[in-house]
Amino acid sequence: MPLDTERGYHLEWDMARAPLTRPTCPTARGFYICPMQGRLRVAGTVELGGLTAPPSPHRLRRLEEGARAIFPDLGAPSRSWMGFRPSIPDSLPVIGPGRAGPAVLHAYGHGHIGLTLAPATARRISAILAGGGLDGLSTALSPHRF
Repeated sequence: MPLDTERGYHLEWDMARAPLTRPTCPTARGFYICPMQGRLRVAGTVELGGLTAPPSPHRLRRLEEGARAIFPDLGAPSRSWMGFRPSIPDSLPVIGPGRAGPAVLHAYGHGHIGLTLAPATARRISAILAGGGLDGLSTALSPHRF
């Protein structure tokens, strides 16, 4: 399977109360600001970088600059981290039986909307397990497309 590694960057500021009450995306800057319990998280910028390459410090700087443009009184970030997410080259999930046969079903590669697509993927996998026929979408999502 042609999986690659998306690397997402995060900055967090510890604080008793975040300066907003819901996740927000300043679209012109392309990142998210998320209030968390006891902290504020700024997350965004994604790169295809594999598992072993060092983090890209300029991505963290860009997040910090964007956060300070909105909240100029932020102190130094409390922590930063980089997370990994499997990525498929065509940006479509892989759902369906693999080459080994129907005993192994694939269901991954949903990118940034895995939680959102989980119910639809579960219905699709359930239909496959129940012996349902494959439709055009199943063909498009098949592990055999690679």
